[in-house]
Amino acid sequence: MPLLFLGTFTSSLIRLLLGPFLKRRRIFEEKNNGVFPVPGNPLLCVHVASVGEWEQARPLVTHLLERGESVEILYTSPSAEKILTAFAEGKGNCLSCLRLPLVSGNIQSVIRARNFAMVRYDFFPELLVEARKRYSFLLWASVKKKRPGPWAKMAYGCFDVIVPARQEDAKAFESLGHGHKLMGPADFREKSIGDRLNRAHETLEGDAYARAILNLLDSHTFRHKFILGNYHPEEKAILKNKLLQKEVAQGQTLILLVPHFVEKDLCLATMPLQHVGHGELAPGKIVLFDREGLLLELYTLFDGAFVGGGHTRGVHSLLEPYRAGASLCHGPRTHRSTEYDTVVKEAGKRRQTVEKLEDVYSVLKSLPGRSNTVVAQDNGLEKMLGEMYLKMMNT
Repeated sequence: MPLLFLGTFTSSLIRLLLGPFLKRRRIFEEKNNGVFPVPGNPLLCVHVASVGEWEQARPLVTHLLERGESVEILYTSPSAEKILTAFAEGKGNCLSCLRLPLVSGNIQSVIRARNFAMVRYDFFPELLVEARKRYSFLLWASVKKKRPGPWAKMAYGCFDVIVPARQEDAKAFESLGHGHKLMGPADFREKSIGDRLNRAHETLEGDAYARAILNLLDSHTFRHKFILGNYHPEEKAILKNKLLQKEVAQGQTLILLVPHFVEKDLCLATMPLQHVGHGELAPGKIVLFDREGLLLELYTLFDGAFVGGGHTRGVHSLLEPYRAGASLCHGPRTHRSTEYDTVVKEAGKRRQTVEKLEDVYSVLKSLPGRSNTVVAQDNGLEKMLGEMYLKMMNT
């Protein structure tokens, strides 16, 4: 407990010192003023950092809603806002989605549920306090370091149930003395991905921007079709490849660019871009798709995918393009990915690591073509969700 108190004090001090830089965060959090709490007593409050963590939590939240329970969702990153807003539409009587009040309020004041869950990380002291006060779950838990530091060890001790992401993580938690808390391992995201892939075509047909991509593919035969998913501005060297520029300009190759964050100053390429939604698409230019929430479905249309982030902070989801049937490549920074081992084991030659951004295009061209979508089996997930529900009801 002293470490948790010290963490809370330090966190508050840091936010005070960074006050001038937190204006945008405060504006983001103040949108909570327009969110009404669900009536009654919610069964669960679940915290997710961003989109990937939400995909892990989605099966559990859906399971509870289907049982007639009400749920609170707390999220940290603005990148999850549109997806969660869409998910919550029409569910106002049983679901509330709130931005995590790091600078504008008291976390304790927005959590009303008697059970609490966190997904993977974002171990803010205030959230760990809430975990200690309630019956709590840690989902998609991963121990990437052989010897976690004192803060991580203390954080793991705050939870009543730990669901490790992989068998290796389960063994690591056992070695830390948490074997009695384990349930799983399980990767809840497999179910989310499978559900979305089963209705991918319907989803794409239902979106005007995605239909523009479908129309372009129907009206023109490309020799190569590649997608750069979760692209970061720091990865613009990919687009400076002379052969890429030549073959795109000649209409031989289609490049669909889906940025991780859409910013006005992306400095994306040294060649012209055409934006989806700004008129009819035509061969000869890189296509920029700046709509959120459709990347997984778009992967089903392309032969090869470059997954961004592996040359910056850490690679984004490798499981999505692989399950969607695309061959894939990515940068070397995979240390934060719990999906890496699965994809390496299953994908074989359909996955490659690329050290230099300038080589991405040639690697994409060297990869095998598309395969069928690979929807993972249930592996007892529904049974586990039912067991978690019973634990919540018994608190």
